[in-house]
Amino acid sequence: MISSAKKGFTLIELLVVISIIALLSSVIFASLNSARAKARDAKRLLEKRQVILALDEYYNDNGTWPSFGGVMLGAVWTCFGAPSSEMCQWDPIGQTYQKSGDDNLITAMAPYMKTFPINNADSNTAGYNRIEYHTNAPVNGITGTWIWWMQENDMSASVCPVVYKSHPDKYYYCFEFVGP
Repeated sequence: MISSAKKGFTLIELLVVISIIALLSSVIFASLNSARAKARDAKRLLEKRQVILALDEYYNDNGTWPSFGGVMLGAVWTCFGAPSSEMCQWDPIGQTYQKSGDDNLITAMAPYMKTFPINNADSNTAGYNRIEYHTNAPVNGITGTWIWWMQENDMSASVCPVVYKSHPDKYYYCFEFVGP
């Protein structure tokens, strides 16, 4: 006896399988994005440590911190490792770029660092491109030399002594004291 019924999948069965695959892939992509953010944070933390070590070596060799131009709110600050042609600090409130880098700082730090870190953060965020370097900066009542860096995930006190989260973006910013 010959059966006239064709074997195959129904439209409903195919739609169910496609829905399940779409759901699983969205869960996987969400996990991947979280892992990528954690990896970028780990890289930024490592680069922040390298900057502090380079600044310490400079201080040990010269007896002072590297200097440069530019004053904001009484503190001298610049974007660490950025050339003067690069704008690297975004003001989300005023919607403008605030600060360029400093060629003299790059020259002074060249013996201590071969490359300078880049945040690779979203544009139009406060510290979107570079670690900032501040001298004569008053932070939480302590005036001295600080660096300012960012993370995508919340920072604990063991990672960041002074967390700054007033910018209206997704990043957490950290002020870390380097020295007097």
